[in-house]
Amino acid sequence: MNVNAKKVVIASLIAVSVVLVVSFGVGSSNSDVSPPSMADTDCVPGWVKGLSGTLEPLSPKVVLDRRQYQVAPRGALEVAIPKGESPLRMVKLRLSKGSSLEVVYGRDCNDPDDWECNLELPVSGGCRGSDSRVGTKVVMKEGGRMTLRCRDIVLPCVVDVVD
Repeated sequence: MNVNAKKVVIASLIAVSVVLVVSFGVGSSNSDVSPPSMADTDCVPGWVKGLSGTLEPLSPKVVLDRRQYQVAPRGALEVAIPKGESPLRMVKLRLSKGSSLEVVYGRDCNDPDDWECNLELPVSGGCRGSDSRVGTKVVMKEGGRMTLRCRDIVLPCVVDVVD
């Protein structure tokens, strides 16, 4: 490569870098424009939904002893998670009755925002077109326990295991 070609490549890279830096700076300084809420947008592009629909049957699922659990108002129920072959497995749950349910896997969590530990149903800030009463919890190969805590003060929570 001759000297002139190198200069053109370097100048092009510098120009692209300047445009990127300026556009990021303008975007971050425009504080009076708020991004759309998750409920107003499709969070997952269509091609990703199609891909996840194709791969979901390949994801290892947890096999539980029952297909449905009922938890008393303000009560808790421990569910045994059997050991499995895969390092990570999933259990998909649907809150079919009740207003709010907390799902805790493994250790007791004091931080309600710890997504690795807690799953809240219904899911807040969901995407348009998604069912906020359905959520997935990832569990480890070793199994353990999963606690279902009903936060409803009047009605029991009914939780279905989704295939």
